[in-house]
Amino acid sequence: MKERYSIGEIAQMMGVSVQTLRKYCNRGLITPESVDPKTGYRFFSFNQMHVIDKIIYFRQLGMSLSFIEEAIQQKDTQSLITMLLEQRGRVAKEVERQQNILDCLDWYIGYFQHRQAGQQPFPYLVSKPKRYVLAVKCHKEEQVADFETRLAQLRHSPQGNLFRYLRQYGYVIDFDALLQRNFENQYKFIYVEEIPPQLDPDMAQHVLTIPAGDYLCFFDTKALQSSVIDQLRQMALAKPSLVLVNEYEKNLSDYEAAYGLEVLYQKKES
Repeated sequence: MKERYSIGEIAQMMGVSVQTLRKYCNRGLITPESVDPKTGYRFFSFNQMHVIDKIIYFRQLGMSLSFIEEAIQQKDTQSLITMLLEQRGRVAKEVERQQNILDCLDWYIGYFQHRQAGQQPFPYLVSKPKRYVLAVKCHKEEQVADFETRLAQLRHSPQGNLFRYLRQYGYVIDFDALLQRNFENQYKFIYVEEIPPQLDPDMAQHVLTIPAGDYLCFFDTKALQSSVIDQLRQMALAKPSLVLVNEYEKNLSDYEAAYGLEVLYQKKES
């Protein structure tokens, strides 16, 4: 066994760069066994490999150099366990955040795949889970830009920032008006993943629960063509308690939307 190893030899054996080892030395995490006074070259003993190996392992666990510096100074196992538990808590929060991003990506892929599928020539029945939306009321005297602006302001308010949004907009519309070929908006909304527990009463009144149930669905590349309305008239439907129109964007540069109509399904009593 050699008595000492150059920084290059240690770097090669430990699978790290020379620059990384120099950084560890400069931070005081490791101290060379000796330094050549003429060349300034650093040399390490075999026993120091164990310390370097611990540092590398801590880095693989996502620990900062400051955290490692404190950890290697601990003289008892319990203190180290406490620090490791703290790190585990930080990693768990990051894993949850990343999982939320992954779930949103899966949802957004499905959103565009549904849009890509194109117009359905016939209605279809789909069982939907309970959903939630953040919504503003639409008043007859308002222009579309008016209630869309109010919804945007609501989203980006301090309370609105508590929500995790699914980027799909839609409307709650009046069924009787729809049968008369009138697009009468009652609410403009955006879907949210869940209801934050710490909402104040003013914000809570803007949250609507879309009930779970069977929904009669139509997908239209245009704004509810006459053929869709004609099909609705021909069906033996009781007046539904809820009618939704969901927007599906074509791309990210132009807001050209297709529309998905969802009617909470109830058979008319004979």
